Formats: sequence, C-alpha cells, structure tokens
Amino acid sequence: MELSGYQIIEPMGRDEHSESYLAKRLDTGMRVVIKCWCKESIECSDPDATIRSFLREGEYASQISHPNIANICAVGETDDLIYCVTDYVCGDSLESRAGDLCLLDKIYVVKQLAGALDYLADKGIIIQSVSPSTILLTTDQSRPCLTRVWEYQNAFATANEQEEREDLYLHRYLSPEQIANETVDIRSSLYNLGMVFYYLLAGSSKSIALAKVIGENKNSAESRVQLSSKLALFQEVVD
Repeated sequence: MELSGYQIIEPMGRDEHSESYLAKRLDTGMRVVIKCWCKESIECSDPDATIRSFLREGEYASQISHPNIANICAVGETDDLIYCVTDYVCGDSLESRAGDLCLLDKIYVVKQLAGALDYLADKGIIIQSVSPSTILLTTDQSRPCLTRVWEYQNAFATANEQEEREDLYLHRYLSPEQIANETVDIRSSLYNLGMVFYYLLAGSSKSIALAKVIGENKNSAESRVQLSSKLALFQEVVD
C-alpha cells in the first residue's frame, strides 16, 4: 500500500474489510497508524453517501487535539481506498496494566481521562466506548489515551459485526441508556468512566445486569457497587 506523504513501515493487522499500517509522516517524521478500506468492500445501499459521510465526519474529528486522546490526523480517499490516519500510541491497554498500578496511579489515570471527556463534551462529541480495553497507557510515561473517539469503523461494519464488537469491548461498562439504545450525552461517558474507576479500585468489573437494574430503578440500593472498607473513601465518588 502506498499513500502520498507517508512512508509505510510495516503492516499492523487486517480484517475482512480493512488493513492497518504503521507509517511515518514524511514532513514531520512522526509515526502514525493508517487504516484503510477498499471502496469495493463497503457493504451498504449507498456506498457514495457512506464515503461522503466518512470524509465529512472525519474532517470534524481531525480538529480534536488533546494529550489524552489518540487524535485523528487526517482522513481521505484515493481512487480505490478510504483511509484514516491516527496518532501512533506506543503502549498497552489499561486492562493489561491495571494490576501493576498503585492507587495514586489509578487516580491519576481517571483524572486525566475525565479531563479528556470534558474536552470532548465541549466540542459536542460523545464517545460510545470508554472501557479498559479502549484506553492505552503509553510506554514512556503511562499517560492514558482514549482510543476509538470517532466510531468510523461502524460505517463499514454490518449490524452483526457491530453487536459482536460492542459485546466484546463494552458489555461490562455500558450505561442504562446505552443498553436501551436511547439518546446519550456526557452522563453516559461519566457512567462508563465510573465503571472503569470501580474496575481499577476493585480489580473486577460489574456485569451488564447492573445497568439494567439502574435503568429499572435508579434509587435502588441494590444497584450500587460496593467497595471494600479500605477503599470506602471512594464510595461516594463511584456512586
């Protein structure tokens, strides 16, 4: 794969619809990730409209710039491809590193992520996927980075693939309104982040049933997640 302005370093992965590459920007030398789709593989009733929407939404998403977000650098198309260029974040998922973090590190991570969500809310962007598997910690500074801020992949996935992806990444962190497919706002993201904080504190996560209980009875004491006595200081925050 060749793309003007970038030097491809190596492939990073592929699936049925897309391929990802580690690359270098020729003007700055910065490493980036390029994800591309073959136009012929877009499965929808109006591929041209989907491509236009992809480019329009990607152009808006590329205005995001925050140290705790894997930012969208550019989107575009060639004769055969649609592509998205994002920051390359060298690190591991929060899920894989959570057991190695001390309490102060965990608080630091949540505060940084809260700042990133606040930044996005000011821009009217509500992300659908805040979970330990979609948060990266950089190798050098353990700086948390939100990924999947722009859900571009949904434009090219079938309904079954979207359901499978949501079940895999988010089912333990979804808010009641997300489960019910209702309108979401920043409060949904705060719920997701609260569940991530509980996961970091307790070393485990709650099932999707918790959000269903809350959705049915928001005042139910049964719906609350209980921390151990040594972490009682954070109970009010989690609640």
